[in-house]
Amino acid sequence: KIIDVMASFTTKSWWYPNRKKVLDLIKSINIISFTQNIIHDEYIKKINQSKIFVTENGTYNCLNMKFTEVLSCGTFLLANKPEDFDDVGLKDGEHLVIYNDFKDLKDKINYYLKHDNEREEIAKNGMNFVRKNHSNAKRIQEMTEIIQKEIL
Repeated sequence: KIIDVMASFTTKSWWYPNRKKVLDLIKSINIISFTQNIIHDEYIKKINQSKIFVTENGTYNCLNMKFTEVLSCGTFLLANKPEDFDDVGLKDGEHLVIYNDFKDLKDKINYYLKHDNEREEIAKNGMNFVRKNHSNAKRIQEMTEIIQKEIL
């Protein structure tokens, strides 16, 4: 992995008022970072090249696609805690790491860049958990069960 920290997301201030602050914080640290907006294959390639991916959940503070995209790639995820976090079975410190504020985010970036084994173990756990519990096949199975229950 050649990128220390990646944060690639929209920064529309009305929807994600703190994402610009996240980008500014990352750029203020003396690390190799990637903060451009990219899509499709290039996006996945950059995630896989990154040691840490940082996200911020936005105004409604709910899970976003970054959780499954990043974790399924086996990349370590730092995120603020969404309100529906506990509903999907993810565990802080086991599958990803939650930051509480910008100082905590900076401290955790610095910590996990220095602790490769711990970071990689959490990333591996997150990847295995998401691939087992949040795959497309799992979602199709759950939707099929809901539809069958409602129709029958």
